[in-house]
Amino acid sequence: MPIDLQCAIEKFVEFYNYRRYHKALKDITPSDMLVGRRDQILAQRKEAKHRSLQRRKEHNKKLREELRSA
Repeated sequence: MPIDLQCAIEKFVEFYNYRRYHKALKDITPSDMLVGRRDQILAQRKEAKHRSLQRRKEHNKKLREELRSA
């Protein structure tokens, strides 16, 4: 039925533009790109990566200290 096809196309377009990350856009959705959120998102990801690496370094440092004192 035509209405079923229309619904399927609308669902796909919603997914493609609002939920699917695009490699060519540095894993940003087209909708985020259009509203100008790309730089903000990339900065948030960079900060999260930095915090994660810092926690990992601190954790590894603690492990080394525990091994030395054991």
